[in-house]
Amino acid sequence: MPNTEINYLMYVKKILISFVACLSFLWLIISLIDWVFSYKILSNSKFNGFLYILFFSFLFGLGNLLFGLIGELKRIKLLAKRISTDSKIQKEEDAQVVDTLFLDLKSAFDKEKWQEVIKIGSVLSRPLWVTGKYSLRINIGKLVESASAYSNNPEKQAETLIDDLGWTYVVLKEYDEAKKNIEHGLEIATKINNPVIACKATRHLSGIYLRQNKMKMAKDYSEKAKKYLISISDLNKKKEMEAGLLFLDAVILKAENKYSQSLIQLEKAAEIYKAEKDNDRHLKCLALQGSLLFKTDDYNAAKDIFRKCLALSKEISREDQVIESYLGLGKIFQFEGELEEAKKYFQLASNSAKSIGNTKLAQEINQKYLKKGE
Repeated sequence: MPNTEINYLMYVKKILISFVACLSFLWLIISLIDWVFSYKILSNSKFNGFLYILFFSFLFGLGNLLFGLIGELKRIKLLAKRISTDSKIQKEEDAQVVDTLFLDLKSAFDKEKWQEVIKIGSVLSRPLWVTGKYSLRINIGKLVESASAYSNNPEKQAETLIDDLGWTYVVLKEYDEAKKNIEHGLEIATKINNPVIACKATRHLSGIYLRQNKMKMAKDYSEKAKKYLISISDLNKKKEMEAGLLFLDAVILKAENKYSQSLIQLEKAAEIYKAEKDNDRHLKCLALQGSLLFKTDDYNAAKDIFRKCLALSKEISREDQVIESYLGLGKIFQFEGELEEAKKYFQLASNSAKSIGNTKLAQEINQKYLKKGE
């Protein structure tokens, strides 16, 4: 109902403004005719009443317009206040849900309900990763890892150490903690002879060394991962691991400035993810493609890719990719000299990082792009 009233008032205002505009235009026409042809219309007493009507109509219209604008500004201010309050309440409710969730799981852990902790924690792992709730993922991961050890489930323990803990620490750029967990997971995977987990662990270690610009170590672990890949008998798992290693190859080649070769490897990985309908990982390929196109000076194509990536990221709630898309667009606009547009996207990236609790990344974005304007 409130929306209908607002629309009605808006249309009334438009009609009044249009009416005043027509009268003002008529006044102008009469003035021009009087000046050009010397008809002395304006000095003719017969028209005085009509002119007074025009004049006061104009004043009335102007007053109504100003009154309407003041009312609209007040409404907008009130609406913004309501949105801010609703947003604050929603954040408080979300935080309360998160706290309750963790406390319930911790309670189950304290009561030594290992299977309950593993089952619930494992179900939560992926959603927490996708939505960027990294700190909570680590806290729950620690409970799941310990519960797996207590219940003699080495496979689950290794998986948790490598993914829920290790790779989440990588995203938070806590590389030493990440390596410690992944290496522990790799040790367990080797003992139980699980090539799938070992392949993922060595691939992740390669990714860490790549981020630290230790190219030799990155390549060495990539080769180790490929050796484990050969030993995987499950064809579906093998395909998944193969795509991951192709993506890793693309990232390594990009770091070596071999952009054309990187795009070839990336296309192979993207084809597998697309065939498997793995939207999350296909999205990751799109983001890297945008970055590679930017490096090859194909700015318009890169911009289109990042825009597509941004839309898809929001659609499937991949907050990490939302941030990457904003940063990609910001860099392109910055390079093209559109600094205000670039700043807008960098600010959006920073805000998104804050919204998922990654203050470290938000500070990094602010320092690198918003304060220094590099």
